[in-house]
Amino acid sequence: MGLFTLTDIKFESTARTRSGELGINSEYSNNILKYPEDIGAVDKGHYMIFHINVQDKTDYSVQVASNPDSEVQSRRKKLELSIGAVNFGGIKETGNRLAQSLLDSKYTKKFVDIYKYVRNNIGTTGVIIDSIVDQTTIDLATLNNANFLRTTKRTTDSVALYMPNTLNFTQAQQFSGLQLADDGLLNTNTILSLAQVVANGGKDLGKNLTPFVQEGLFTNPLVSGIVGGNVSKAIFASIAGVTKNPRMEMIYTGPGDFRTFRFSFMFYPRSASEAREVQAIIARFNFHQVPEIKTGTAGYFLVPPSEFDIKFYYNGSVNPNIPEITTCVLESVDIDYAPNGFQAFELGDSDVTVGGTGMPVGIRMDLSFKETAILTKFDFENKRGTSKRKENSVSTMETT
Repeated sequence: MGLFTLTDIKFESTARTRSGELGINSEYSNNILKYPEDIGAVDKGHYMIFHINVQDKTDYSVQVASNPDSEVQSRRKKLELSIGAVNFGGIKETGNRLAQSLLDSKYTKKFVDIYKYVRNNIGTTGVIIDSIVDQTTIDLATLNNANFLRTTKRTTDSVALYMPNTLNFTQAQQFSGLQLADDGLLNTNTILSLAQVVANGGKDLGKNLTPFVQEGLFTNPLVSGIVGGNVSKAIFASIAGVTKNPRMEMIYTGPGDFRTFRFSFMFYPRSASEAREVQAIIARFNFHQVPEIKTGTAGYFLVPPSEFDIKFYYNGSVNPNIPEITTCVLESVDIDYAPNGFQAFELGDSDVTVGGTGMPVGIRMDLSFKETAILTKFDFENKRGTSKRKENSVSTMETT
C-alpha cells in the first residue's frame, strides 16, 4: 500500500498574481520572465528560477533586491559566524585594520599632500582625485569574508523555466598516489651494504637478504645502463621470483574543479505573447552573460559579467529533494534557432514582428554554468545523513 495517493497531493490555486504563481516574493513580480506562460500550474508544478546578481560596478540601472547578498556571500557569512573561518578577504576586522593602516601610512599622507597641491593649483583634476580617494577608502573599509572577490548584488531580475530533462550533480576530489619505496630510507645501495655485512655474520640471515642483494646487483646504474632499466628489473624479477613493493599510499591533494552544470531548454511558443517572452528570456541571459565596458576608462577596463543563483521549486516552495547550487557564473549560452530544421510562424501579414511573423517555431537554449565556491562539509552538515559539528568548535568561535 502506498504512502499516499494522487488525491493526497494538494496544489495551490493557479488563480494568483504572476509572482504568486511561482511562490516568490512580490518584489520580483515585475522583473521575472517565465516559460511556459502557465509555469507553476498543477501540471507544471516543478520549475527552476535563475536569480541574477549584477556587478557592483555596473553602469546599468537595476533594481536591487531587499537582500542584496548572493548565495555565495550568504554562505561565507554563515561560515564566518559558525567557525570564524578566514577566507581570501580575511575576517571583517582584519579588512578594516588593513584599510586603516593604509590610510594612516606615510605614503598615503604624502599622496594627500600631493592631492591638495594639485587640487589647489589645477582645479577640476583635484575633484577627480578626490573622488578616487573617497571610493578607495570605501572599498578598503568594506573588505570582509562575504564580499572579497565577490563584487555582486542581487537584483529582482529573474527567469523561471520548466525543469530540464537532465539534472546531473558531480562532486570530485583529487588524490595522488605516492611511491614511498623510492625514498632515501630504503635506498637500494644502503640495503645492499647492510645485507653484505649481516650476511657475513649469519648464514640464514644472509639468505633472507638475498633478494635485496640481487636487486642491488641488477638495478644498479652500471647494469641498468648496459641492458636498460626495464630489462634489469625483468631479470631481477625472473631470478628472485619477487618484485619490489612500491609501497603506494593515496594522499589527498585538494578539491577538484568547481562543479559545472549544463541545462538544455526547448522553446515552442504557443502564442505571440509567449513568443515575445521567449525572446526576452534569451535576451536577458545574453545580456547578463557578457561583460561591459567601464565608462570613463576609454575602454581599458571591463566590468565582469553577472552571476546567477539557481533555485529549484515545486508548487511555490523550494524543493528540498534536489541539492542546492551555490552562486554560478554563466560560461556559455548556446542558442539554436533551427533545432529541427528552420521553420517560422506565418501569421498572414507581411510585417515581421518580434514574436509574430518570422518567429522560429522551435528554439533550443543550452546554458553552461560553473559554481564559484568549493563545497565543504559545512555545506552538507545540516542535510540528511550527516553529523553535527562538535559543540566545542562553535563555543570557541563564540568567545573570539
